[in-house]
Amino acid sequence: MIRITNDLRAALGAATAHRVARGGARDLAFDGWRLGTAETGDNQYRCDWTRWTTVTIWLTTGGRLVAQVARHSRWQGESASSEATVHTDASSLLAALTVDGRLGRASKTAWEEACDACPALSGQEVENVE
Repeated sequence: MIRITNDLRAALGAATAHRVARGGARDLAFDGWRLGTAETGDNQYRCDWTRWTTVTIWLTTGGRLVAQVARHSRWQGESASSEATVHTDASSLLAALTVDGRLGRASKTAWEEACDACPALSGQEVENVE
């Protein structure tokens, strides 16, 4: 878990209450900070998107990371879906966002925003190798 220190609280500001929808499971409720969010769609013009994905990452006041992947569709007969998972560390969250060995564009952008926003995640936006 991420250690929530007074310095981290000062850097992130006041925590707020969140309720995150999950399809097929109870919603998640927690106090914390939204660290990053990103969307990708089926073409370059957002107003024309017929299918898109939104990824949001939060940090709870208890030091857990929450990731939500919401899939949206304007196609008749297709419904939206929302999945949210809770993680005790960054590697677990990244594993959950990785599909077929790839970190999707929205997931990568949300993760980079989270690393920029949260000093405790600083430096984890890249994989360091020797």
